[in-house]
Amino acid sequence: MTADAGPRAARLPGVPPEPGVAKPDPILVAEGVTRTFGGLHAVQVSRLEVQRGAITALIGPNGAGKTTLFNLLTGFDRADSGSWSFEGQPLAGLPAYRIVRAAGARTMAVRDIMNPNGTRFPHLYPSERRQAILPAAEP
Repeated sequence: MTADAGPRAARLPGVPPEPGVAKPDPILVAEGVTRTFGGLHAVQVSRLEVQRGAITALIGPNGAGKTTLFNLLTGFDRADSGSWSFEGQPLAGLPAYRIVRAAGARTMAVRDIMNPNGTRFPHLYPSERRQAILPAAEP
């Protein structure tokens, strides 16, 4: 079985399916974005364009820098170098609250759970979750 045995995603006309290729209507463009921690190069993006209206995935193994790149693009961390823009508006170096106003918000994974009655239990350890959501034993 080959990797392309399933249905193929629609391709942009005239755009080769290669990383870093210019898109006809990009909503996000990043160039030369780097971030290092000590001697570790966590992010090294020469060019990234996300086509408007396209479903786009950023994939890679653990430790590849995916979350770090999102942190840089959304202002949660500062890049060592590079530039990026959303809808043509430069965002590099702006704090997170300014990026939210210009481009939208980032959400984080939520660890809160609720029981069937709608009571919220923030930040419970796994051992506590079961006790929180199960109804109390009747005497």
